[in-house]
Amino acid sequence: MGRPLFTYLLFFLFAGKAALAAASEDEAREWILTRTPSKASWSKLLSSNPELEFINSFGPFNKYAKVRAKSKIKSQLAKEIVALQRNLPYQAFEQTDPSLGQSWGLVNHGQTIPNLGAGKEGVDVGAAKSWELATGNKNVVIAVLDSGIDLKHEDLRQNLWFNKLELETNSLDDDHNGFVNDLNGWNFVDDNATVQDDNNHGSAVSGVIAADAKNGKGSRGVLANTSLMVVKMLDENGAGTTDRAVKGIEYAVSNGASVINASWGGTVFDQVLFDTIQWANTQGVVVVCAAGNEAKDNDTDDKPSYPASFNLPNVMSVAAIDNKGQLANFSNYGKETVHLAAPGVGIYTTVRGGYQYLDGTSFAAPFVTSVAALLKGQEPSLAPKEIKDRLIKTVVALDYYMKERMVSGGRVHSYNALKNIISPKPQTPSGWLKVVKTMETSHPYLSDTKQVFEVAQPGATHVRVHFTRFELEKKYDFILIKDKEGRLVISYSGKMGDFWSADVLGDTLRIEFISDFSSQDWGFSIDAFEYTL
Repeated sequence: MGRPLFTYLLFFLFAGKAALAAASEDEAREWILTRTPSKASWSKLLSSNPELEFINSFGPFNKYAKVRAKSKIKSQLAKEIVALQRNLPYQAFEQTDPSLGQSWGLVNHGQTIPNLGAGKEGVDVGAAKSWELATGNKNVVIAVLDSGIDLKHEDLRQNLWFNKLELETNSLDDDHNGFVNDLNGWNFVDDNATVQDDNNHGSAVSGVIAADAKNGKGSRGVLANTSLMVVKMLDENGAGTTDRAVKGIEYAVSNGASVINASWGGTVFDQVLFDTIQWANTQGVVVVCAAGNEAKDNDTDDKPSYPASFNLPNVMSVAAIDNKGQLANFSNYGKETVHLAAPGVGIYTTVRGGYQYLDGTSFAAPFVTSVAALLKGQEPSLAPKEIKDRLIKTVVALDYYMKERMVSGGRVHSYNALKNIISPKPQTPSGWLKVVKTMETSHPYLSDTKQVFEVAQPGATHVRVHFTRFELEKKYDFILIKDKEGRLVISYSGKMGDFWSADVLGDTLRIEFISDFSSQDWGFSIDAFEYTL
């Protein structure tokens, strides 16, 4: 995506204007109905609603129906129909920088990556050490919910999942060429067996997980042995919808997947998708999600990324870091909703017919997916939440301030996860000493202004301030909390109430208040600061 914020506009690059308009109009009129358990057919339940055109039913227990509104919905829905929502759009999370290089995310020895520079030795997922313990398990199936996979790619075809029921009636040649596509998964965009990638995104995600480790070509994945189930729910433009995602999850779970990779998202809470992922948890399936590429706080933003922000025990949300261990400048974050980080900048991986360097949380998520699958292969009895908790507690800590950006404050580490090694992590100190100090904006504050406030306590090791009231225009006016060196700790916006700020290292805390040219709110007031020695 070349570092723009992702969008939900669905671009049909090869269609004429008329086709584009028709497709957009049809999708805009699609709705999803949810029903309680019922013996009645969907057609019977909709018989009193002539304005709704039934398209199909889907989901666990045939719980959902996709319909198209031919006109404004006026008739009363049957009492068994308990919810109605839009068929929401989803988009792949991708940033792109085509070039060739090395796989620093697996083993970082400080090598120089084109357009990224030299890395920091050891900032990787600990793959080399974990390969001494495990390299994967063909019985652990990973469902890649994405745009498909390049089925003939030299680095991907050896680790494709095969539908055992289909193997009884179809055959392969020795080189895995010419096989029947329905052996490898299903296409929920076109509702057929053609799962060949027509976008590159799914192939790139799959290469991070399981590019061939033995062919001496291109890249290699975290896993040398696994089974990649191809679940195509994104189209040639990387766009998907609620019904495709739900059908894909149901297919993956029903066909034995243990882990699902979801490197895509949207900004509207989707109850139907939430319920389906919750059902997947009851079936023992982990869902690893990309946190998103909008450089925003998924905790506080009014449009966080979903499904990454679903509060479910089987959902893991993954941020992206670069080869120096810094949070990628495009990566979403969240102290409560983003669980851990993984390499996501300059990731050398597979695309159709070749290889590229790619950036995005899309390519951070599959590192975590791979480690979850490794752990599942080693300890098959682990429940999704147990796998999630293990990966969170065995991270390697990043910069001290990352404890304010994600649950774990660290990057995934495969060896630590397999051995259950808990590394020390930075903790907010105790034993605070309080000093009364008043600082505040005008009330209301001025527009189009920048003010700087500073707290200094010579000899202190940590400093934080106490806000008694905090009311800024959300997203447009904000404060930056920085340390003495000018490093950003965290930013705040909106209505926060009464709270202690994040702490900064050293003896000086700097507050930069920035407002734009439009409306003003009350501002903020500080009554004290605390420090430790």
